[in-house]
Amino acid sequence: MNSIIDRTLINDFEISGLWWMPTNPKIKWFGTVIFKHDAIIRTELWADHDLCDKFDVLHGLSQNGERITLFDLTYPNKHTGFSQQDIIISASYATKYVVIGDHISSDIVFNVISVHYTYVEQWIRQPISPSSSLANILSINCGYSSTLGAHIEICRTQSISTSLTTWTKMLEWTIQFSFDQGHKYDELLQTVFDMANLLTVLFGLAVYPVYVEIKLKNAQSLTVYSSTIPKKILDDVHPSSFVVPFCDFMACASTIVPTWFDNLNVYRPVIGLYTATLFGSQFSEFNFLAIIQALEGYHRRKYPEKKYMDDDAYTRVIASWLSQLPVSLKQPHKDSLKTRIKYGNEYSLRTRFKKLFTIITQSETEAIVSNYGETRFIEKVIDTRNYLTHYTQELTVRAAQGKELIHLTKRLRVFLLLLILKDLNIVLSPEHFTKDLKWQLD
Repeated sequence: MNSIIDRTLINDFEISGLWWMPTNPKIKWFGTVIFKHDAIIRTELWADHDLCDKFDVLHGLSQNGERITLFDLTYPNKHTGFSQQDIIISASYATKYVVIGDHISSDIVFNVISVHYTYVEQWIRQPISPSSSLANILSINCGYSSTLGAHIEICRTQSISTSLTTWTKMLEWTIQFSFDQGHKYDELLQTVFDMANLLTVLFGLAVYPVYVEIKLKNAQSLTVYSSTIPKKILDDVHPSSFVVPFCDFMACASTIVPTWFDNLNVYRPVIGLYTATLFGSQFSEFNFLAIIQALEGYHRRKYPEKKYMDDDAYTRVIASWLSQLPVSLKQPHKDSLKTRIKYGNEYSLRTRFKKLFTIITQSETEAIVSNYGETRFIEKVIDTRNYLTHYTQELTVRAAQGKELIHLTKRLRVFLLLLILKDLNIVLSPEHFTKDLKWQLD
């Protein structure tokens, strides 16, 4: 059985105990919650009678005496066994959330949520030392997001890890959201992952929540576990390899974090495509196409009005052009041409790339395009995209493949990263970008 200290979203653990429905606490079943960091949470129950196909809420008491609430237990796999005297029914349920600390109802709301994320301690790299510049700082103000209706701060906490022979005090930093209005956990979960995506941008690494605590009005803390994606966790990360140094973030934290949350509704699909290339181990072709789509989407969303000519003027042009289509063309062909010409006033991908390169500095552009040069770099990107999506034989020799495709994708990802950082008003020093972050490009 795992110790309580080992229960995180990046570890596997099990909790055994007695479970019951809140509406009928006299009938209890023995069972085990099985949490795996890369799979759906399962709850296994055993009874001498048939079990329901679904439970909205179950309350439980673990073997350690912890009060636990399970939410949304569905899709059971049921089995029937026999003992000498009784029939034993077992069922394994997919479980959405596990809340440790109290018995609560599904309609309860929370005003405060604290999240510990991977790599934050390495980012800050803060020893417990009186001489340290952060030694006496208990929290870092990250501003107020009007979109969330929440004040955000990074809080310093201490945890104790014990074994048979050692006792270790560890310093941790959690990110806390204090909301003006109460929210159900389903609503808060999106905020947890949105913050993970911001840290992924700032770190240049896939960031995951390690544990999540929510607080009731009486200040009681509950720990919440939910199923998440498979993870790749690095043992250690050197502070200089983070995209945005902590000292730079700390100086502007109260504007960076609110800017992120207050603009997410516009950029969420772009951020999703960017982070998707860092999570998991997708094929090179997928990563390339995802970043290309993200860059095009970024330009479309940031500059929706940018087109070759005025819409009204373009409507008149295509009306004149369509009126001259040969009568011999079949209707499906005419419909296809009408659909294509409808979007003919929008910038091409090549034009969008040229416009985007004007946003970053010349030195950043040179680092990204490397020996290609800007024009040939854009041509290589377009040819590779067309090869993967609009295949022709002539594109085979012009498209990037193998190692070249991997390197091209990494440079495009850095390109998008720089654009996102510009929107957060974060400027990387030339020395840090060219020296410490060279691994991001190569």
